[in-house]
Amino acid sequence: MEHFQWLSDEEVAEHLADRRDEVAAELADVAIYVLQFADVAGIPLDEAIEMKIRQNAEKYPVAVASGTHAKYTELRHA
Repeated sequence: MEHFQWLSDEEVAEHLADRRDEVAAELADVAIYVLQFADVAGIPLDEAIEMKIRQNAEKYPVAVASGTHAKYTELRHA
């Protein structure tokens, strides 16, 4: 899934049009692995996701991060 991370919406749509079934199978594999790992590790996934969203909101405030792919260390905070 990493190779989709920095693509534009148009590039993602084009790739999906050609390989949707392959991407769906890979996405299912990743989801199953994540759910199993969280269970074995005793990590409540819902809590981990909420924490990560809060951390990202602090690192990437909308006012300075919107429209850029810059790493948080490269952003000029308001």
